Amino acid sequence: MIARRGFKQINISNSVRCYATRQSSATTGDEPDPQLGGYPQFVPQKAQEKNPYNKYWDQQGRTNFGDLLHEDEDVLGVHAPDVHQYSYAESAKSILYTIIAFSAFGYLASAMVPQRNVAPRDYPRDGLKDELSGVDENKQAARSFSSSTRRSLATPVGGAKPALMKKFQIYRWNPDEPAEKPRMQTYDVDLNSCGPMVLDALLKIKNEADPTLTFRRSCREGICGSCAMNIEGQNTLACLCRIDRNENKPSKIYPLPHMYIVKDLVPDMTQFYKQYKSIEPYLQSDNVPDGVEHRQSPEERKKLDDEYLGPAVLMQAYRWIADSRDDKAAQRKEKLENTFSLYRCHTIFNCTRTCPKGLNPAMAIADMKKEMATA
Repeated sequence: MIARRGFKQINISNSVRCYATRQSSATTGDEPDPQLGGYPQFVPQKAQEKNPYNKYWDQQGRTNFGDLLHEDEDVLGVHAPDVHQYSYAESAKSILYTIIAFSAFGYLASAMVPQRNVAPRDYPRDGLKDELSGVDENKQAARSFSSSTRRSLATPVGGAKPALMKKFQIYRWNPDEPAEKPRMQTYDVDLNSCGPMVLDALLKIKNEADPTLTFRRSCREGICGSCAMNIEGQNTLACLCRIDRNENKPSKIYPLPHMYIVKDLVPDMTQFYKQYKSIEPYLQSDNVPDGVEHRQSPEERKKLDDEYLGPAVLMQAYRWIADSRDDKAAQRKEKLENTFSLYRCHTIFNCTRTCPKGLNPAMAIADMKKEMATA
């Protein structure tokens, strides 16, 4: 690193001098220095000695654009002499020398390790397919024990399983084609190359047979409920419903009933979310403790934990009506006091059988009916 006070002994070009000594502004007390091309001789100041409350171009380094660095802080070597300035010819010469050195090294390495002569192999007329198909007894005997063991484990004894084809009849309707009526379209799926769930069959059909097939799916673990549809006459989740392996009986898949259809197996959830919003599914309390937890007894909490994440609006409505901390139970019951919100439930427990989390929405609805009848 070149000290600032040694600049007078260095003969540098005008371009380097201009770059190294250019300042954003000059003070009136500085005198022009002939050695620096008539520029004033500035005295660099350490950053720690500068006023930290001033506004700088680099606030952390306390420097403005174009300021000289102190010799103790010139870590980038901006005051380099002409010896560090390279021309294009010198750069090209260095690159050429590097290429020659690498080429020579590669030539010596190949000369020291010559390539072995390999006899050409004659393949059969049909190429590698017939050459590599099947297991030759002589080749099998020559293989090591480990490789033969791995091959015997990887290859079924009886060969590939025969195709187990099953028909899936799926509801189809495209809103972009209003002249076409809804129809049932049949697809053939090999169950031996498909997963065990109905959602696996739908994904296989969409990926391999018909990419226009439309349905919802997300978690594939029975949590989100996106793949809810009517399978074999029962409303359930496609990710939790196993495929009936009876190939003589086609599986029929419909969208959820009593709902408008967006396309194919996708129902319109607008009305559901409106109903869900109408029950105000959040805690409403008039007297909230200030600065402390809003507690409830273990018995009261256990009543909520049994039926906390319901799959339908009424399940959630009961969850908040039964919450001991909520002060709006009467208002919530008033919103359910009509012929459509609560009393359309037939109490046949289909929702309880289908719920992937083992909840009991039908019992929650029955409890709400009892509370509203005795209120």
